[in-house]
Amino acid sequence: MVTPDMITTQLRSLFAAEVVYNLAQIMTKLSFLLQYRRIFQDAFTRRVSLGMMVFLAIWGVAQEFLLAFACTPIADLYPDRQGRCLQTDVIWHLTSVMNIVTDFLVFLIPIPAVKHLQLRRKQKFLVGGIFCLGFLYERLLSVSPLP
Repeated sequence: MVTPDMITTQLRSLFAAEVVYNLAQIMTKLSFLLQYRRIFQDAFTRRVSLGMMVFLAIWGVAQEFLLAFACTPIADLYPDRQGRCLQTDVIWHLTSVMNIVTDFLVFLIPIPAVKHLQLRRKQKFLVGGIFCLGFLYERLLSVSPLP
């Protein structure tokens, strides 16, 4: 019931969604890290945030190239063409694992700074809870629609 034109359109949409989705994830993490650098003035948090930003920028570029050029030429993604493609399942799993790992690392960065705030214990837990909500929100947004 699905025509070849419909399959081609769906594959093009999937390709575009992969690239945009992963770029959005990296940008979200970078925005969290920029916020950490703005909020926390201690040298440790600022250094770790900057290092993580550099790592995410490099990983983001590598990830985009992996996804964008998994098949060469790109037109080979479509079933009616023959070409060379990397194993896209491996690429999808790699990017998923790396996204989960970097999510947790970004989440852990402010914990030492919150721990050392001069607040009562209850207030520290509330501040930590706010960061947990931000992490939960980011994780909910990053549930991959890809197989």
